[in-house]
Amino acid sequence: MTRDFVTTLYGAAEMSVVKGRTLKEAFAAIREAMDTKFGSFAIYEHCLPFNVARAFDEASGNRRSCDLDRGARSPDVGSPASLNYPAKRS
Repeated sequence: MTRDFVTTLYGAAEMSVVKGRTLKEAFAAIREAMDTKFGSFAIYEHCLPFNVARAFDEASGNRRSCDLDRGARSPDVGSPASLNYPAKRS
């Protein structure tokens, strides 16, 4: 079932990229391909935007989200200490 989910998701994303669709258009096409089979899955709706964006990025050759998952630093992302979060109040 997981293989079918990922294959359907990525296949529809890849086809959307080939057809030159925008992310919004790809989202609609991917939803159309997936809703019937997977719409009843727990948290399907909640995760769909992330899943579509990730698959669309990968199909487009944008590996940035994957690289960040593996701990690589993006050139525009500093260390957490450099983000200048306000100091916690005790």
